[in-house]
Amino acid sequence: AYIKEIKEDTGSDTDMKIVMNENWSNEKNENKLFLVSENRNRLADYLEVAWTTDCTWRLGHIHRLPRLKRSFRSAPFLKNGTLRVGPFQGCQEVIHQSYIFFVPDLFKAVNGFGTRRKFIAEGCELSLEFEVNDA
Repeated sequence: AYIKEIKEDTGSDTDMKIVMNENWSNEKNENKLFLVSENRNRLADYLEVAWTTDCTWRLGHIHRLPRLKRSFRSAPFLKNGTLRVGPFQGCQEVIHQSYIFFVPDLFKAVNGFGTRRKFIAEGCELSLEFEVNDA
């Protein structure tokens, strides 16, 4: 088993994927390793040097390990370079005083003032109210 390529995530400074050849497999029979490293660039450099050294020693000529830059996640799930969770199915995202809530779609905002935000469900007598006091 050997490394086929390294893919570095363009949406973060820490995420990378190592693609192994077909001789390597884990419990799920996948040939990819997902890694998170505070020193991703240094780790990728180290793996590239080790891989090149091994190839040169075994094959007698120099090859370069493919290193690709790719985005692993779509833009809506990234905010300031960090992964964030999207709203659950059937819910809307509500941001109130820098807090994020997932409110069922059947609730509609009716008013909001100061630290309060109120939602009422259409077709029934349910209401939902947020109050945030950072004290």
